[in-house]
Amino acid sequence: MLTLKVREKEFKIGLVNNYIHQLYSDMQSMTTDIQEAAEEMEELRKDFVEDSQELLKDRKALRELKKKYLQDRKDARLELKELSVKLVGLRDEMLKELCVSNGYEFDQKWWTHKTSVDDINNFIIDCIRKDLKDTANKKKEK
Repeated sequence: MLTLKVREKEFKIGLVNNYIHQLYSDMQSMTTDIQEAAEEMEELRKDFVEDSQELLKDRKALRELKKKYLQDRKDARLELKELSVKLVGLRDEMLKELCVSNGYEFDQKWWTHKTSVDDINNFIIDCIRKDLKDTANKKKEK
């Protein structure tokens, strides 16, 4: 049993079920996707700067390049926004599952308005680590 204090509340966590581990894995994959999308945006910018230098004398081609760049950047930003929204949804689903599976009511308003991003992330990570430590301890006992 793990006891975690988040702001003024205390949670006793005994169960970190497989669904939570699946969501955590999904969240890690999505974090990688977000990083790759951000890197893609930077590549778009670099390519635009490089290509625009070559087209300085051809205004029409430069306008087309700029138009394409702006559309690509808009698409990349939209993808980042969608991934971020999904990531927050996964995080909230994990919080809910951790609370409910351990006998607590999930108070969305409290988690949203009374905690920080670090509070939430640390809570989830500590719960995941608890399970990993329990598994390691059981292996040592054998």
